[in-house]
Amino acid sequence: MKKQGQSDVGVLLGVLLIFSISIVILVSNINIQRRNDAPHQSATIEDQSMRHAVAQIAPFLHAHAIEQVAQQIIYFVPSIPNAIRLFGDYAIDPKSPLQSPLTDFEKVELLTALLYYGAWEKNENLNDLFAWIMSHEELFDHNPLLFVAVQTPYVSIITSLNHDNLLTADQITDAFKKIIETNNLALAQQLINVGIKITPSLATDLLIQAVQTNKQTNFLPFLIEHGADKKFIRL
Repeated sequence: MKKQGQSDVGVLLGVLLIFSISIVILVSNINIQRRNDAPHQSATIEDQSMRHAVAQIAPFLHAHAIEQVAQQIIYFVPSIPNAIRLFGDYAIDPKSPLQSPLTDFEKVELLTALLYYGAWEKNENLNDLFAWIMSHEELFDHNPLLFVAVQTPYVSIITSLNHDNLLTADQITDAFKKIIETNNLALAQQLINVGIKITPSLATDLLIQAVQTNKQTNFLPFLIEHGADKKFIRL
């Protein structure tokens, strides 16, 4: 009987040992599976967020509703890292998931809106945002940033850029030259109103441009007031 009891105990211990080993193996396999699944689950969640954001923005973009596109990017996709730059780039790229239909003028208008809201509503660094916007320099050849911005509801961002010394002389020159080209004196006055100054040298160059291209005569007293050399009026 004693041997039988010892044998039963041995069998029981053996069973318990096998059971314990099985539990350890099972737990290890579960942990390994969780680790393997984690990146996939994360990627799936990220993909879902991106698809949701694209679905939110696309209808406004294809309706050319610039203000609503900017609002969607600023306020409704904050969970996606770097959303302003990411979706700003998407919104001006016809090959992106958003398949942008915007004209070049509208693209510059949207970038201006994102600069405005990003700096004033989201407290992002104005210098960094402006550097990102200016990286799209190909858009500004025919639509200078200040020329577009002064025609938008975000015109006050020009004052901030000027105050922080972020605007270059070339950007100011390009804007006024485009204004002369489009024969729109009111836009020139608006730029002056938000703090942009015309140097006498630039005023003279603009006067020559206005005279040579037969622009409205109202440009002449405006430019002379800002220091243009009057001798070029009779060119």
